[in-house]
Amino acid sequence: MYPEFEERSSQLPIVVGVDGSSASRQALLWAAHESRRRRTRLMLVPTTRPPVLYYGNGMGVWASIDVDTFRTDECQALLDEALTVAADVTKGAVAAEITNNQPTVQPVVDLIERSHRAQMIVLGAHGPGKHVGALARSVAAHSPCPVVILHHSPKHQIPATGPVVLGINDATTSAPTVEAAFEEASLRCVDLVVIHRWSTDATEACDDSVLEWALELEEYTALSEELKPWQQRFPSVTVRLGVVRTSARRALVEAASDAQLVVVGRRDTTWLGALRPTTATALLRRLECPLMIVHHS
Repeated sequence: MYPEFEERSSQLPIVVGVDGSSASRQALLWAAHESRRRRTRLMLVPTTRPPVLYYGNGMGVWASIDVDTFRTDECQALLDEALTVAADVTKGAVAAEITNNQPTVQPVVDLIERSHRAQMIVLGAHGPGKHVGALARSVAAHSPCPVVILHHSPKHQIPATGPVVLGINDATTSAPTVEAAFEEASLRCVDLVVIHRWSTDATEACDDSVLEWALELEEYTALSEELKPWQQRFPSVTVRLGVVRTSARRALVEAASDAQLVVVGRRDTTWLGALRPTTATALLRRLECPLMIVHHS
C-alpha cells in the first residue's frame, strides 16, 4: 500500500489527538467513525501541554514542576470524556484505548513517533491557543503515515455520500497519494474526483482555442492512462477527471464543496508535492471537509 508500510493492515491503529478543543472533538468523531468503518483500533493521544511561566523580560519557560503529576486529573477527565464519545460512535465494534493520561511538553515528537506504527493520524486544525495549529502542520510535514486534519465547522455537515477529491500533479510520481484516494473512495462506495492542473506554457504564446482544446484533450488522455492501473485494482470506483488551468488551490476548494474528503500528497517535507507550502496552508484555512495528506518520496 504505502511505501514505508508494505505490511500495513487493519491491525495498526488510527491515532487521534485529543486536547478538548472543538476541532479536536470533530477529529475524534471522524476518527471514531473511520475506526468502525475499517474495524481497527482507535488510540487516543493527549496533545495538551503544561503551562508556560513568563518572566519580566518576556521569556517563557515550562513550569518548573513535576510534569508527570501536573494536571493529570484534568487530562484524565478529558480523555475519559473522549473515550466515552468514541465508544458511543463505535458501538463497541472496535477497541478504543488511551495511551497515557499526562500532558506532554513535545506532543509533535510523540505523535510522529506513533505515526510509524499507525494506520493514520487524525488531528484538529486548531485548538486552545496557537500551538495545535502548528502541531497539525508539523506532524503532517513529517509523518510517514497519512495525516488527516479537520476544522470545526458547526454549519458544515460532511456529506456521507459526497465524493473523495484527489489533487495531483503527476499520477506516476504520486502513487501512494493516488492509491490512498482510491482506497478511501472504495471504502466509502463513492466517486473519486481527480483534479489535475495542466501547464499552459504551450498555449501562452498563442491564442488558438483549437490548439488549447487539443492540448487539454491530450492531458485528459494522459491522466486517464496514468490512472488506469488503479481503476483496474478498484473497479467499483467511478472516476471523474478534472483537468484545469486555474490555480490548483482554487480548483480543489471548488471541487471540495460537496466532498467528504480531500486527498493530497507531500513529497519529503514539502507539502502537496510540487505545490507551495502557502498553497497547503491556504487549503487548510479554506477547506471545510477533512484533508488527508499522504507522504510519498
